[in-house]
Order: sequence, then C-alpha cells, then structure tokens
Amino acid sequence: MTPSVREGAVESRGFDTDHPPRYPFGRSNFRRATWCEAWSSFLYLNPADAADRPVDQHLGAPDPMNMKPTYLSKEGLDKLRTELDEMTSVKRPEVAQRIHDAKEHGDLSENAEYEDAKNEQAFVEGRIQTLQALIKNATIIDENHSTDHVQIGSTVKVASDDGEESFTIVGSTEAKPTEGRISNESPVGRALLGKKKGEKVLVKVPAGDFTYKVVSIS
Repeated sequence: MTPSVREGAVESRGFDTDHPPRYPFGRSNFRRATWCEAWSSFLYLNPADAADRPVDQHLGAPDPMNMKPTYLSKEGLDKLRTELDEMTSVKRPEVAQRIHDAKEHGDLSENAEYEDAKNEQAFVEGRIQTLQALIKNATIIDENHSTDHVQIGSTVKVASDDGEESFTIVGSTEAKPTEGRISNESPVGRALLGKKKGEKVLVKVPAGDFTYKVVSIS
C-alpha cells in the first residue's frame, strides 16, 4: 500500500485550538501545514546535543565509539555509494584545486577565498567519513519480510480516535516523515516495532501520550 502521512502545524499556534492536541499526529492536525518542530525532534539530532560534539561530528562524521548498523534499502545503499564516488572523485579534487589557486594569491591571513576553500574541504572530508562508515555498517532491509509483526521495512496502517494513517518503518538514514517514512529510532517507530495486527501501541511524546491500534502490516 502507499504510505500517507498528514502534515502538522509548524508550532502550537498552528493547531485548531489554544490547547495542545490529544493526538498530535492525528488527521485534523496533520493536514495543516508543515511538520511540527516537535515531530522533527523525534527523528533527528537535537541541536543542543550537537553543540557538545567535536567539529568533525557537526559535519556528519560518525562517532567511532558508537557505530550502529545502518538499515538501508538496496536503493538507499546505491545512493550512498554514488554520493561517495562523487565526493571522492569530483568534490575532493575540486576543493584541493581551489586551495591551490588561493595560495597563489599571496598572504593567506587575509585571503577569504582560502578560508572558504578550507571550510569546504572540512565539510567534504567529514561527509566522506560519514558515507564510508554508513556503507561499512550497512544492513540491507529484507524486501520479503514477514507481515506477522512490524519490523524495519514494514508499512503499517494504524488507527486512533482521530482516524487512520500509514507509516513505513525505515532506518534513520532514509527517514522522510513528509513522505510517510519514519525512523525505526523515532518514538513512533520504536513503539510499533514487534507489534502484531490488532495490538495497541502507547506512544509517549512531548505533546502528550496517545494510542494507536495496528490495523494492518504489509
């Protein structure tokens, strides 16, 4: 089935009332505008946490002490490999040439082009490290997975007092909530994993706890 996710308000004043909704991911609130800020925090790194990380990790370099499996579809892995090839064979030589050309202009202490090129080089090298780590730790999602229970790769239709909606559980690298793909590490994804048709799921989020019932798994 084709997953569908309804959109939510950018912040609390975008909801229908002045009170926090009981079901922040329900039908009425998902139709409004873009994803609420709280929802994005369920899927991505908290900026406050990033502030304490080394510079290379701000650029996307993985923590070598905390490497986890990278759950990817075959298409997702192919995309990462293509990006890595472009970074190493195109971007890296380009930025190296920019640095070389900037050095030809003399005094580097006041050379804005040199500083800009060095910053870009740091980004490129950080991204290359990230891609290499993701590919090294890749675990391909089985397209012929069981429909007996929810697992990574499953598309799940759920129901609440606010209506029905569908989610596809993917690895965090391929998560895109606006297209119905949610991370297995998100609160909703974690709550659904392992559940069977007919079971109820309690999801705890900053906006308040709410319950889903698993309608179908495919």
